[in-house]
Amino acid sequence: MLKSTNQSENMKGEEQNMDSRPKVVFAIPVRNEFKLSEQLGAITSYDRDDTYSKVFVIAVNNSTDEYLQYVHNLQTAYGDALHILNLGDMDGKPFSYAYLEALKKASELGDLAVEMDAGGAFPVGYAHQMVTQLIQDSSLEAVFSNRFFHSGRLHNIYNHSTGRIATSLIGTLLSNLLLP
Repeated sequence: MLKSTNQSENMKGEEQNMDSRPKVVFAIPVRNEFKLSEQLGAITSYDRDDTYSKVFVIAVNNSTDEYLQYVHNLQTAYGDALHILNLGDMDGKPFSYAYLEALKKASELGDLAVEMDAGGAFPVGYAHQMVTQLIQDSSLEAVFSNRFFHSGRLHNIYNHSTGRIATSLIGTLLSNLLLP
């Protein structure tokens, strides 16, 4: 979760956010994950005080035509708040390309960019807590987290390989140690 480096630029011109709330853009790369509608609904319901405006960037990659239609149907429900990046089969590019493209678009559209996966493994309520913290504490520029480490203890480790858990934990610990 990152604050946009050009927040002031995002607030100028025709695309100016007309209200005073920060615009939070959720960058979500997807590949045939049909839980996406549940996640979008959960994200919109967590901010009960409506303290920030929500926009979604959905980076569809290596997906079926049926799934792409599913995402376009979601756009009907969310309107201008949902942007679709159709990356196709990505011509052999790694899945990380979808994350980068979604984050790049998110940084263009809003004040804060939140990266999430669409599998539903990470509780959406935690994303809302991190966004709220980032908005309230102006000294913060980024917040990092993973789905396996919460309040100093392991959780949600079932159904995942040991290697995936270790990679996430080590990455989070290193980012907490190395980034100011």
